[in-house]
Amino acid sequence: MRLHRLIVVVLLLSIFLSACTTKIIVPKDSGQSDVLQITGASELEAAPDIAILSFGVVTKSFDARKAQAENSAISNSIRDALLSAGLDSDDIETSSYSLVKVTRWDQDARRQVDDGYSVTNTVSVKIRDVEMVGKIIDLAVSAGANDVGGVRFVLSPEKERELKMKALRQAVSDAREKAVAIAQSAQISLGGVSNVIEQNFYVQPYAVSADRLAVAESAPTPISPQSVKVSARVSVSFDID
Repeated sequence: MRLHRLIVVVLLLSIFLSACTTKIIVPKDSGQSDVLQITGASELEAAPDIAILSFGVVTKSFDARKAQAENSAISNSIRDALLSAGLDSDDIETSSYSLVKVTRWDQDARRQVDDGYSVTNTVSVKIRDVEMVGKIIDLAVSAGANDVGGVRFVLSPEKERELKMKALRQAVSDAREKAVAIAQSAQISLGGVSNVIEQNFYVQPYAVSADRLAVAESAPTPISPQSVKVSARVSVSFDID
């Protein structure tokens, strides 16, 4: 009878395979319980509470020091504007800085010739009020930013942890529901949980690419964030009595 039940379970698993990952583990030691292993999954959506904006200041000159000085002046002006808007200084940081010699192709000379120097200062800004993203972009551009990057809408560490716990609980519940359905269909007695493994937790931010940021000169740039997706997967092993 025991063997017959296991055969029935294996047949049923082929039906459930497209919906979930399921395994029957039959120990060689007959003194141990058989195990039904199920993968549970969950997916949640939540409103982001932090936005990460990147923008750059690019200056060019045949004098490297002049290009650097001009870049520094514009960057400081942008920083002052952002601080005046209420951003914290710790949320404004330089993510990259470069000074490169520029060349161009001279068609008459048929060779590359010097074309001065280019300085690029890229700044990353953490915005804790996502409703201010459009205003911050316009402030930065008005103050001299000439290379606006994209915006990523994410979750704060506190909110991400809260959602992770919720997603994991739902994933375990999903695994239990699947296990109960299989056990009832196979007419076997489902025991307690013998093991739980967190397989995956993933947060998918909502991103707005640079080419979608239409910077307006006379009106605030409209930015409407969408939900951030959170997903979790767990592997749960149930004893078969």
